[in-house]
Amino acid sequence: MFEKFNAAGRRTVILAQEEARMLSHDRIGPEHLILGAFNARDSAAHAVLEEAGLSLETAREAVEALAPVASETISGAIPFTPAARRALEKATSLAGEARAPVGPDFILLGILGTAAEEDPALRMLAAINLPAGPLRLRLNEVTATP
Repeated sequence: MFEKFNAAGRRTVILAQEEARMLSHDRIGPEHLILGAFNARDSAAHAVLEEAGLSLETAREAVEALAPVASETISGAIPFTPAARRALEKATSLAGEARAPVGPDFILLGILGTAAEEDPALRMLAAINLPAGPLRLRLNEVTATP
């Protein structure tokens, strides 16, 4: 799956895994991918999230409040939740339509385009007053993506 990702896109996924591990979570969800995209400082995803008022500390606190801590120490690869896989598949599809590699911007668009109302990523964004719709519109504006 990751062969269509550019270096920044792969780094976003690695950062999401690191965030999940740091928070003692045993799965990588879309909310961790948002943290990874926010950490991609040279991306439109980072700029849009920062412009909307997101801080890494606030986002981490919101993710921590939503997801249970693993009962044991996590080692090795951390699996993706079905919602995270859907978001990455959507990101790959959007990047394919744009004939571009998958980077942090497409990953964030994939999350915002596939998240269901009960999704932890949307609950995390709602908890910090960042509605997904306006974020998606702004990211589309900045990246000129349909």
